[in-house]
Amino acid sequence: MRYVTTLLKSGRLGHQLKDWFTSVIASEEFGLQYVHYPLSRRARKWEKFLSFGDGEIAYRTLKRDRSLRIVDFDETAWYGMPLSQVQEKIEIDSEADHVLYRFSNSARLMLESVDHSTQDRVLDRIRTKYWAARDKAPVPAAYRSDQLNVSLYVRRGGWRQDISRSNPNDRYQDCSYFLNIVNNLLEVLDPAGVDIHVYSEGTADELRDFYEHGAPNLTVHRCDNSYPQLYNIFHHILISDIQVTGSSAFSYALAHLTQNIVMCFPHDLVIPMQERDRLLHTDGEGEFSRERLVQLVRERHGPKVLSHTP
Repeated sequence: MRYVTTLLKSGRLGHQLKDWFTSVIASEEFGLQYVHYPLSRRARKWEKFLSFGDGEIAYRTLKRDRSLRIVDFDETAWYGMPLSQVQEKIEIDSEADHVLYRFSNSARLMLESVDHSTQDRVLDRIRTKYWAARDKAPVPAAYRSDQLNVSLYVRRGGWRQDISRSNPNDRYQDCSYFLNIVNNLLEVLDPAGVDIHVYSEGTADELRDFYEHGAPNLTVHRCDNSYPQLYNIFHHILISDIQVTGSSAFSYALAHLTQNIVMCFPHDLVIPMQERDRLLHTDGEGEFSRERLVQLVRERHGPKVLSHTP
């Protein structure tokens, strides 16, 4: 038996989920047995909520076997290492048994590096895992079922606006970006039929523009980093009819888990080609194709939630 795992030792939850995707991708692409390595202490409370480890071989148990040979991929690759580089190492051991391939230091594989059938299997696997966890521990939906629910994830948590504006490569997104999306959405959609939910760990002052926006169905949900509030936010972003991503690995993980409409400014979020029929790109100012939005909403929800056709 040949195995694969990722050492999830550092970073916020989003980065660890991105690293976890790597071992799931390698498992599906190369026919390896996935081995569970627990999330770091900082993110450990997410283990049960995400059903990590359920029915999976534990790394601690496997590593006790002294006959196990370990092959490491430990060269940091934030935006993905070449699939051929991983394949070359694995093919060396094609006849070997009892080998563990171990990714660490954010040595990553990305979904776009594998073919469509592997992408399908990876996405089906991570979604099945999440919904199996919700079967065991449901999260009651607080959304109104007769409304079109839109979520915006506005990452703050340590990003400073003054530094970001002086560094064009920084991923800070100003409130004006999100508010422009909101304004454009409400010109296309019937405002009475849309609930807009802003999720952020920002302070009340940082989110003041949202509070003062004036849209009747806009609600700001400030995250205080407590449990189970974090689980509730994760789940509600996931089930939103339209998910507006923030520039965050956490947000990108949710964009892969959902099968609903995703609006994003394309930093390093890659939706597999066969699922791009649910993707709507924005520009850096929050502008997007209104015609495309109408098409996506009409296909999924019918014309009644549209205010007019652009």
